[in-house]
Amino acid sequence: MDDQEVRTGARRYLLTAAVSAGVLLFALAFFMAGFAAHALLEDAGGGGGSDKETLSSAAKDDPAWGPKDAAVTIEEFSDFQCPYCARFASETLPKIREAYGDKVRFIYRDFPITRTHQFAQKAAEAAQCAHEQGQFWKYHDLLFANQNALALSDLKRYAGQVGLDSGKFNDCLDSGKNAQEVTLDLQDGNQAGVTGTPAFLINGLLVTGAQPFEQFKAVIDQALAAANQ
Repeated sequence: MDDQEVRTGARRYLLTAAVSAGVLLFALAFFMAGFAAHALLEDAGGGGGSDKETLSSAAKDDPAWGPKDAAVTIEEFSDFQCPYCARFASETLPKIREAYGDKVRFIYRDFPITRTHQFAQKAAEAAQCAHEQGQFWKYHDLLFANQNALALSDLKRYAGQVGLDSGKFNDCLDSGKNAQEVTLDLQDGNQAGVTGTPAFLINGLLVTGAQPFEQFKAVIDQALAAANQ
């Protein structure tokens, strides 16, 4: 074998090795990309899987309706001064409750945006005081129906209108005992990616804005189907 043949053979060997290495690197990159995408889906809740086991202790104590073992859990992060939250409360929430009943558990979480809503923090605390006396939802509805009157005197007046013990309610509100509860909800909302209200976690999937009932229905139906598989 002359020098020319040796050089040609060496070039062929190097070319073959380079192609093989390129194929191996491409396959490895493809595998890692797929692994990363799978991990991302898991971190995001598996594309609709239940996230109920990760609820904070604050969520477990918050106002709620529906069975604790429901296939779908909806957490609403809301602000009593937010007009879009009021729209959801009056128009969409009743439809969800009527359509799904015991198939879902609905949890109300506080997310007062105090930089623009000066009364939202104390309104949230007041609603928690009403919750302690078992009248959260009546008080919730009254606050949303009177968003233009949420000063401290108004909050105390509404307590009497829904039949609360005014003395206990006033002591609760004046003490600020529920401020920490509101803060815990805010922290959970921030961790979940909530930046505005209303926002919802439906089995861990974040849905933002006062969407029409049809939008919620599509997400809830998908979550129910996934839970029943």
